[in-house]
Amino acid sequence: RMLMSREHVDHPVLRRVRELADEVTLQDTELLFESCRSSTTTLLANSYLLCLCSPVLHKMICGSFIESNQKTLTLKDVDGTAFGNALDMWCGKLNDAELVLDEVRELASVADRFQMAEVASALDETVARYLRVATCSDVLSWSGELGLRRSEQAARKLATEQFEELAKAETFTRMGEEALGRLLGDDDLAARSEEAVWEALTVWREAQQER
Repeated sequence: RMLMSREHVDHPVLRRVRELADEVTLQDTELLFESCRSSTTTLLANSYLLCLCSPVLHKMICGSFIESNQKTLTLKDVDGTAFGNALDMWCGKLNDAELVLDEVRELASVADRFQMAEVASALDETVARYLRVATCSDVLSWSGELGLRRSEQAARKLATEQFEELAKAETFTRMGEEALGRLLGDDDLAARSEEAVWEALTVWREAQQER
């Protein structure tokens, strides 16, 4: 589990933002989440705060999109719980929470899609700080595509330095094909021999065939 940093939580502006976010009378926009993984959910939110936290939502609410003339925004393929947590994190509400890696990935996906830079930065710092060999394969598989560059670089460094230990970890066989290919092609990859690398690749391939 990972504990989020409290670095920006106590800023006076964010304290005021949290108060405004909870004001029911200011919650003028309904967000409708349609996700294939869960039933349709809704969330009432302050349109001004939505615009502040996300350039994407800003354009949807205030730009030329059809949504700008409506008080309901339909967000397809978005998990409502993950979005709500990302919004809470942006407001500084979620920074005391302990998160598992799968939850971090969901939050990073929301932050990347809606360009929530502050949320992505906080997640990036947290993942890099708690990075271990056991989580390295998972982080390498998705951190780069979700914009967590610091975490991706830290995971790559750890993986190249401790490749043989990484290959023994249960999570190694879950590493994505592209991430594994980049890792094996890294000039800094440290292993006793080419045979050790080949053995690790064989284990990975056999695991994919069994799935």
